[in-house]
Amino acid sequence: MVADLSDDDKKKYAELLNAAEASAEVEANMGKIKENKSKLYEIEQKVMENKQNIYGQRAFVEENRQLILKNYAAAFMGNRQMINQNTDDIFKNRYAILKTLKTSSQVEVNFRESKINEAKVDFLDHRSKLNAKVEAVSEKMAAANSMFIEINDSIMENNGEIVAFNQAQIVTNSKLLEAGIMPEKCTPEANAARITSNGDRMAEVLEGPRPMRPSAPRSLRRPRPTVRKSSRTLRASMLAELRSRRTTRRLRQMQQPS
Repeated sequence: MVADLSDDDKKKYAELLNAAEASAEVEANMGKIKENKSKLYEIEQKVMENKQNIYGQRAFVEENRQLILKNYAAAFMGNRQMINQNTDDIFKNRYAILKTLKTSSQVEVNFRESKINEAKVDFLDHRSKLNAKVEAVSEKMAAANSMFIEINDSIMENNGEIVAFNQAQIVTNSKLLEAGIMPEKCTPEANAARITSNGDRMAEVLEGPRPMRPSAPRSLRRPRPTVRKSSRTLRASMLAELRSRRTTRRLRQMQQPS
């Protein structure tokens, strides 16, 4: 009977019971730790797969941006300036053609001078409308630049979070090196609480990221091949330049004294 036991015997039996309960809790913790480890392999595979896909998409976006900038340089810095030069040459030729027209009456003089003014109005009207379009594109570029600034701010903010995370982990490493295993944190109860917390966090990580889509969204697809369109425009511009030069040579021949 328990009442017949001495105090020392009661103490020994209590220690044995506590040890048995602690052993059972330790065994349960071991099983949960193994279960968490197997789940961690699955979570690691999904997280790292998402990382690979996301960085692959980022590389695709970077490639698209470089192509877009290349298209812009070809369309505006190259072809646009050549086409504008063609416009200038065409109207110079128009003025030269009109000035070489022979007149025999004031009516014909008025015709010639009004045609010169008409050509000037055509050119200035074209240039004014084009200025408005250039300004509108510049506003879009300014808006794009503002978005790039926001993107850079987000990247720097994310970098700051990574630095803060790294610093916290360095502090944890230092404590582990200096203190080792601390008795108050190395009990079956504390281990069980940590194991449960690990399981809850693993579930959040596994359910948190959205599954990667099998195909890239529309915003990540390759831009339209405007470089080829620019090449066709360039060829047309070069042909117009050749025709303009032929007209200029004919005007010079007409102006030469016979």
